[in-house]
Amino acid sequence: MIRLDAEECGDLTREWLVTNGLGGYASGTVAGPNTRRYHGLLMAALRPPVQRVLLLAELHTSLLGSDGEAEPLSTPSEMWLDGMLPAFRWTMEGRVLERRIWMEQGRNRTVISYRLLAGAPANLRVEPFFAHRPADLHRSERGTPDVHRMARGWQVSLGGLTTYLEARPSGSPIDSPSWIRVEHRAERERVLDDEEDLFGPGRLELPIQPGSPVTIVAGTDPLPDGWSAANSLFAARRFDRQILEALSDGNRDAMTRQLALAASQFRVIRVSQHERATGGERRTIIAGGLPVVRRLGARHHDRVARVDAGGRLPGPGAPNPYDLCQLPRPRHAAERVS
Repeated sequence: MIRLDAEECGDLTREWLVTNGLGGYASGTVAGPNTRRYHGLLMAALRPPVQRVLLLAELHTSLLGSDGEAEPLSTPSEMWLDGMLPAFRWTMEGRVLERRIWMEQGRNRTVISYRLLAGAPANLRVEPFFAHRPADLHRSERGTPDVHRMARGWQVSLGGLTTYLEARPSGSPIDSPSWIRVEHRAERERVLDDEEDLFGPGRLELPIQPGSPVTIVAGTDPLPDGWSAANSLFAARRFDRQILEALSDGNRDAMTRQLALAASQFRVIRVSQHERATGGERRTIIAGGLPVVRRLGARHHDRVARVDAGGRLPGPGAPNPYDLCQLPRPRHAAERVS
């Protein structure tokens, strides 16, 4: 298992990534601040696996004590990977708070779950900020957002894009629309434009106590009736198990298991207009410079391996669709995390 201590968590070059099998993803630095234009909590693929847009860029989260003072969740004291799901832990004011992030496979939906593991009950203050722009372009003008408050959050429309953000099990949205300007340090180091404006509709104040998780969900469609964070997390872990169960007996050491999970993040559905009309799909492996944790991940290359809807590669044979070792080997490098 990859696990980082407090000092390692403060390194802004260490990054995490989760994907949804459509080309969408959530990513950021372990330390917290977004340093790239590609960082954000909901990067949706509107035409899988392309036409990626950054919807939810940031969540500013604070813990409110009994005196009403807000203490922001800054650099975590610990971070680890639960399969491929990043988990973070903070120890503050006698409380231990944990956050997990995952995406639902086949949906442009990110789930951020908070659990109070120890300490007195408190309130979480969560302030979402939206970008609503193409993945590789900063927002250069503020625009006029169309915001509808829902019972547990907001529906935000801006730049021709709509995001639904909801809190579970309950939420108390407080309207306080504002814009903030943010800087992306890594873009400045690349001598590229490094500033953009993000829109915030307000804040959520959510009671949290041991044994009662609080969940924030952002997606391109509203949550269906009967949706639960527990079932969503179970499905995310089941996806990881399917990847690992497909490994041969000789490829089950800890590093190979972690690399197999990392590689699965780059396996996506590609749907053409014809396939969309007929209900078909193809599987594609895409690779880019998105790290999993620091140097763990694929590097840019131009090779793509495609399989059909049944998981079969061109030519004879029908390999297990979850066994990434059976796919043509792309030109990539995955290095051990030091």
